[in-house]
Amino acid sequence: EPVATLDDILHRGDWCAQLQQAWYEHIPLSEKMGVRIQQYTGQKFITTMPETGNQNPHHTLFAGSLFSLATLTGWGLIWLMLRERHLGGTIILADAHIRYSKPISGKPHAVADL
Repeated sequence: EPVATLDDILHRGDWCAQLQQAWYEHIPLSEKMGVRIQQYTGQKFITTMPETGNQNPHHTLFAGSLFSLATLTGWGLIWLMLRERHLGGTIILADAHIRYSKPISGKPHAVADL
């Protein structure tokens, strides 16, 4: 199987860098959590954060960190898709719910895919 090129892994790397920097400037907690953009293909967007610093006293991932990572990932994909289509607009999360079926450990990542 051929190895993916950097363009396949990070489509529009300039926008990804701009988005990550905007998160850090406007949502400082995202930088403290270590949120990083791992992949953007134009349709799929993946973010990660380290396990260390995002754990609860039970040594599993803190639900608030997971929720924040999921929210930033969904929001980030919409932000990138608006740019892809040369559209403006304000992205607002008006309502959100999440249910955790079991404790999560290991290196967390979130995926938003069209």
